[in-house]
Amino acid sequence: MALRVSFVVVLVLGISCSEAERRCECGPLMPLAVGNSWVYRSCIVSQPGGEPDCYGLSLLELTGIGELAGEDYYLSRGHAAMAFRETRDGLSMVGHDSLTVVAYEYFFRYPVNDGARYQYVSTKVSFPTMTYRVEEEVVTVPAGEYWAYTYHISTGSGMPEETMSFAPGVGLVRWTRPSGDAVIINELLPSELGSPAIQSASEGNGICDP
Repeated sequence: MALRVSFVVVLVLGISCSEAERRCECGPLMPLAVGNSWVYRSCIVSQPGGEPDCYGLSLLELTGIGELAGEDYYLSRGHAAMAFRETRDGLSMVGHDSLTVVAYEYFFRYPVNDGARYQYVSTKVSFPTMTYRVEEEVVTVPAGEYWAYTYHISTGSGMPEETMSFAPGVGLVRWTRPSGDAVIINELLPSELGSPAIQSASEGNGICDP
């Protein structure tokens, strides 16, 4: 089924290029506009070093704006009811099961430097302190190659870390997370399957090329 997608230019109000050069020149971590959508291939790796078993597709579509924990978020359907909000310091991503309950919050600092480390304690939900380590790299997914920030996320509870890779101006291109002894991998699929307008690194991505 074809998906209708909005193509928009996202303006970050109150932030000049001198204050946030990366964000202005490369775009936001996640282009937020109602109607934007991304389609991912979902795979599972059952044991370390094993081959991925791909079992289906996941849709992430921004459907509207709603209030969560007293702030406006872009709400989505599909892909675990995630919601997004851009701030001056980065991107907030929350999971929710209603418009009043926030299950978790991730916070991706942006602009950010390669190798940066930081901790984040959510004020919206009781959740362990998360430690983030940021890596700039080229990420290869079915949609192509992207210059991206990969955030390595740990709760310090002994669980394997999660990773989320964002290509500025494109959005979340890869997400890996533990599930028991297995690892779930979601990777962005090509635009003809419903993702927003995207560029691969081989086609050029402005000054964002590594």
